[in-house]
Amino acid sequence: MRPVSVLQTNSPLLEVRDLAVSFGGVQAVADLSFSAAAGSVTGLIGPNGAGKSTALGAVAGSVRATRGTVEFAGIDVTTLSSYRRARLGIGRTFQMNGEFGKLTVLENLLVAAPGQVGETVRNIFSARRTWRRQEQELVAEARDLLERFGISDHEDAYAAELSGGQRRLMELARALMAHPRLLLLDEPMAGVSPLMRDRLGEHLLEVAASGIGIVLVEHELRFVENVCENVYVLAQGSVIGEGNMSALREQSAVLDAYLAG
Repeated sequence: MRPVSVLQTNSPLLEVRDLAVSFGGVQAVADLSFSAAAGSVTGLIGPNGAGKSTALGAVAGSVRATRGTVEFAGIDVTTLSSYRRARLGIGRTFQMNGEFGKLTVLENLLVAAPGQVGETVRNIFSARRTWRRQEQELVAEARDLLERFGISDHEDAYAAELSGGQRRLMELARALMAHPRLLLLDEPMAGVSPLMRDRLGEHLLEVAASGIGIVLVEHELRFVENVCENVYVLAQGSVIGEGNMSALREQSAVLDAYLAG
């Protein structure tokens, strides 16, 4: 896994302040503030409709903020497009599987690598040696990631043939091919068997240990407790609790909104 550069200050990698998002007059997120540090896993939990996925979308740039600011690595990215945020180092996975089912597992990782010289017709002919060398390096990097995530035996299999847990591992490996500094994970446990959960959790902790910040939305609270250093509880688009899971279980507002069930 390629090392990432992290901020040399005590400032959070991600800082969301007073964020609001509305759709057709309906407010999905209201005055939401939270932060995430490099090298740690931050959780967003809450009941369905609390605004968790909308908040991730606003950080990634796929959802337009009505009000508030999103600051990443000291840069105000609130008005930047999603692709510009991705170039700065914000990566994202989604609730639904987003693999290219008719590509192999290895090919799924290779398409995520940024700045490929052979992407243009001109370079195919004028920079043949360069893009071939780069391609070899990317294949080696992709295979290293597949090995780290324990799915190297499936590199030639079509992505559609993988189990739910294997697809999640592949999606995480593919996201890392883009060399992100911040990963936004939307329900990474969806479709993952109980046997695979501990394995995926271990990999997320390894990713964070490399210096990458992770923000995840998840309903599986035991998983959240095992991997997240800090957790924000959302209800009706706002934060109603913050801390580790043990502390949150003692807060009456959190229990009423979510954890009691």
